[in-house]
Amino acid sequence: MAPAFDYETEPRVSLAKMVREGVSLMSTKGTALDLDSSFKDILKEEFGTGVPQIATVVAVVIGSLGLQDYFNAGAWTVVAVLCFAAIFLYRRQLPSRLSRTTAWVASFLLISAFAGFEFFEHLSKADHPLDWLKQHPIAITIYFSFLSSVSLASLITSYRKQEKVLGLTYPARIEAAITKQLFSLDFYKEDVVFKIRAQDTNGDWVKFTTEMSYTVINRTQSEKQWQMEYKFNRDSGAVKEARFNEEDIEVTEPQYNLGTGIHVPKLIQPGKSAKVYFKVEEEFRLRDSELYTSYYPASELKLVVLNESSKIKFHFEVLHFSEPVQPKGQLKNQKILYLKSGLLPFQGVRMNWRPVDEQKRI
Repeated sequence: MAPAFDYETEPRVSLAKMVREGVSLMSTKGTALDLDSSFKDILKEEFGTGVPQIATVVAVVIGSLGLQDYFNAGAWTVVAVLCFAAIFLYRRQLPSRLSRTTAWVASFLLISAFAGFEFFEHLSKADHPLDWLKQHPIAITIYFSFLSSVSLASLITSYRKQEKVLGLTYPARIEAAITKQLFSLDFYKEDVVFKIRAQDTNGDWVKFTTEMSYTVINRTQSEKQWQMEYKFNRDSGAVKEARFNEEDIEVTEPQYNLGTGIHVPKLIQPGKSAKVYFKVEEEFRLRDSELYTSYYPASELKLVVLNESSKIKFHFEVLHFSEPVQPKGQLKNQKILYLKSGLLPFQGVRMNWRPVDEQKRI
């Protein structure tokens, strides 16, 4: 039986009150449709609103336009909440440029309006259009709630993504590179440490013994293969030790040999981490340089250099936007640089060295 409610004589705000009461019933603890509590954080934090606010505003607008006979408050609220939640889940796929999202929304509304009109014309052939609309208020409400909610949520999300970069945007190619080279990566690193010991050798060369260690984390929800690698810059390089967690790697195995380094594929379970260790010896010229970075994002990076060579001195170029921490109490021939504010791929330290007779040693 239809409710005894006269939309023509009751104040318009009564519709809003009715919707609020309906939302309260749906939000009662212990019910299956706990919409307000389920999506409260998403709507409030991501879109700055909540289920009651959405329902009340829509109800007042519909009542003001005199469209109560074609409107179902419950259907509108449920569809709106689900659409906002869906846009939240796929927010990373939305452009961070509002102009691009606006064009997408305009196309979406245009196509949906055309398709909806054709579908409505087909269904309402036997009845007068207004009679058909009155007979199917839920279907009409779902259609318009879907269009408006998806459009509004997409625009809000895109605007907020744009504002997160201090209101600035990058060209499309740079945004694509950021997504491909950062957000889409399966791994990141922690506790990246390079320990280098420089020693004299025959002729105009110096020997570096490098110990590299880090913890790698699989940030995905599926098993992924980690490429455990160390590449040389010189033909004289040789891997002395390699470990994956507590497992010693047989570095002389032919399948691991790259010619210019070592390559060992290892599986890491979803959300799990692994510890990687390499010990490598290489020979360098007396005037040269080397990069100490990470191909993957890293939480921190530490470079420890012990110069036991009488032939060279070091100079360090920090490839980062922060000043490195230099712990006190270092040895006279030791240098420690610690970058602890997070690193993007290929950020780190370039270490340069020159013959000692050109400049003083460190």
